[in-house]
Amino acid sequence: MSKLMPIDFQSDTFAYILEDMTADMNTLLRNMDSMGSSDGKFALTINVHLEASEHEGEDCTVPEFKHKIKVGFNVSHQTDGQMDGEYALKKNPDGNFSLELIGEQMSMYDEDEEDDEDEEEYNDDMEPEND
Repeated sequence: MSKLMPIDFQSDTFAYILEDMTADMNTLLRNMDSMGSSDGKFALTINVHLEASEHEGEDCTVPEFKHKIKVGFNVSHQTDGQMDGEYALKKNPDGNFSLELIGEQMSMYDEDEEDDEDEEEYNDDMEPEND
């Protein structure tokens, strides 16, 4: 006489899966607690494969149940900061964006470049007169 094992999760048929689930859930909760995480995930996948076979001269189907449990949680880290200065968003010719500092000197050479332009304008006005 053969022993029948019901296919349900409350019987001994899948006890090995429930043992792994219990261990992995406790591992997940322990890690979340130690890392200060408030959100976690627990995923169980059971792959079922049926193989045609023969047992004691009779055809039968032999099931194979493989399970995989994945657990994970989020640990986040936050650093706050703010960029100094006021910037205007400028679209580049290539379609990307840059920030342009407004209301302040952009580099130590900006003022020199403006002075050079003023000198050029001054020199242009100061051409010698032909008498």
